[in-house]
Amino acid sequence: MPTQPNAEILQLALAVVQECEVGLLSTVDESGRPHARWMGSVAKDEDVSWIITIASPNSRKIDQIRCHPDVEWIFTDSKWDRVVHLRGRAILIEDPALIKRDWNRILDKSRAYFLRFQETGLGFSVIETHIEEIEYTLPKINVFHRHRLVP
Repeated sequence: MPTQPNAEILQLALAVVQECEVGLLSTVDESGRPHARWMGSVAKDEDVSWIITIASPNSRKIDQIRCHPDVEWIFTDSKWDRVVHLRGRAILIEDPALIKRDWNRILDKSRAYFLRFQETGLGFSVIETHIEEIEYTLPKINVFHRHRLVP
């Protein structure tokens, strides 16, 4: 049964997200069908009110975000005991100063495999997700807590 989390539950959810090196990003295509993919080059702020990642500027996810900016991220601990869903709205960063800032925030770009195949132009796009809702799940005991960051 869903309940409103207290501060301790929210901190537990944030801890899972902070320890993860990869997250699962889900978008919606032009026909309303969901698409999910693992994203390895991710940066998060301390309270996870935003997440940034980089992607190929020619990727389907970029086109999908342009049409449907509502996205969901999923993070889990290594034992799959705790799962965190982050829902929000994604925007594509176009300001060169903000792109440079976000490039520097992403410390581990080793999983940005698409960079190997970019021959011209900037070579990447920045996706910034503003988190509106956090859901902390303990799937083995069927418990979850939801917290809205945006009223």
